[in-house]
Amino acid sequence: MIDANNTDWAAVKVDYDNGKMSVAAVLDRHKITRSALEQVARQEGWRRRSATRAIGRSALISRLFRLLERQIAQFEKNAAETNMTEPGDKEVALLGNLTRNLEKLIDLDVREKGRASKKERRPDIDALRIKVAKRIEQLRKI
Repeated sequence: MIDANNTDWAAVKVDYDNGKMSVAAVLDRHKITRSALEQVARQEGWRRRSATRAIGRSALISRLFRLLERQIAQFEKNAAETNMTEPGDKEVALLGNLTRNLEKLIDLDVREKGRASKKERRPDIDALRIKVAKRIEQLRKI
C-alpha cells in the first residue's frame, strides 16, 4: 500500500459511495488501507456503507419469519425447563406483534408484486395464525 496522503480521496469517495465495488475492491484499487479509509470517511462525514444498503422486502420477510420461529422455540424451551403452565402476557404479546408485522410485510409484498389478491393469499396467513395459536396452546399445556 502506498502513502494515504498521496491518495485521490475524491475518487475513493466516488467508488465507495456508488456501491458497485466491495470495500476490499476500493482498497485494492486505490492502494489504501482500511484504517486510512475509515479515518478519512469519519473525518469527512461519509455515510457508512451499511447505512446505504437496502434490505429487500423478501429478505426481511424471511428474517422476520425465522425470528418468529426462534421465539416460539425459545418459549417452548423455557416452558419445558420451568414447568410453566401458561405463557406470560409478554410472550403472547410478542408473538402477536411479530405475527402482525409479518402479515403486514407479506401484504405489502403481495400488493407490490401483484402476485395474488387478498383472498388468494388469506389461507397462508390463516395457516400461520393457526400454527402460532397451536404452539401457544401447547405452551399452556406444559
